[in-house]
Amino acid sequence: MNRYDVLVVGAGPAGTAAAKYLSEKGLRVLIVERKNLPRFKLCGGALSARFSKYLPEDFRKKVLNTINRGILGFRGEKHIFKEEYEVAYIIDRYDFDFFLLEKALNEGAQLWEGVGFIDFERKGGSFIAETTKGKVKVDFIIGADGFYSNVAKKLEYKKKKFYKSIEFTAEGEMDFDSVIIEIGL
Repeated sequence: MNRYDVLVVGAGPAGTAAAKYLSEKGLRVLIVERKNLPRFKLCGGALSARFSKYLPEDFRKKVLNTINRGILGFRGEKHIFKEEYEVAYIIDRYDFDFFLLEKALNEGAQLWEGVGFIDFERKGGSFIAETTKGKVKVDFIIGADGFYSNVAKKLEYKKKKFYKSIEFTAEGEMDFDSVIIEIGL
């Protein structure tokens, strides 16, 4: 059975940033990603600027646009919020996630792609994690596997609220410096 210090489930921005950081500190890290990489991700192209402190210094070369203004609409009324600092970044998840993954791998993290997380059990001070590729023994598990997280399900974590939304693509003029949120359409 393979042995690692940390199992990271999910190779998105949170998972790969954690894997890179922990690998830099000398920990043996395994990333398990159920999709083959790079892969297309629906939505998820906005990244909070607060997250940037966890990213490599050269992450900006993968940023498509920087947001410092928000437009909040409610029943036809609009309120504009302008900040003097960066609020969010627009990224292409296909490129950005793979960029971060390469950084983590360069620091020594290992990757099992096309491999799903199934379950885990506590054994003494460690965990035995079961994947579709087999079992691994780890000291820690990071669940970075997204909204429908299998790790969260196994921990019986219940989300308190769900918000419904619609996503679509349209052609037209864009205000690339703003993020627009409409409520009560």
